[in-house]
Amino acid sequence: MTNIDVARNAYLAFNGVDLDAVLSVLDCTIVWRPALGNPYRPTGGAWIGHDAIIENLFARLATEWEGFAFHPEQYHDAGDRIVVEGRYFGTCRTTGKTLSAPACHILSIKDEKITHFQQYLDTAQLQDVMGV
Repeated sequence: MTNIDVARNAYLAFNGVDLDAVLSVLDCTIVWRPALGNPYRPTGGAWIGHDAIIENLFARLATEWEGFAFHPEQYHDAGDRIVVEGRYFGTCRTTGKTLSAPACHILSIKDEKITHFQQYLDTAQLQDVMGV
């Protein structure tokens, strides 16, 4: 399996809301860094490991959004890193506003597991949609 295949499988699982499949592609000690200014972690500090990501991100996305998804548009192979350009979509349940924000992810992959995730995102739009 190529690193692009690993990345594609992760996004298919995420958009299919299959938490077990998502976690199976993430290394158990993954370092997950949201974009600076992301309302879920404004400082951009990392969450480390499955439990931290589930508690601080996935659980909130499931309750605070309707139809939240990331649609990859392009994958760029950089060896042990994959750069993914795409767009976030969803409707915030508290404001009723719809998100359509361009984003870029950098995934570090080793032994068919994502070990590091870095998000770059239009956080101003995300903050507006969430009303924060």
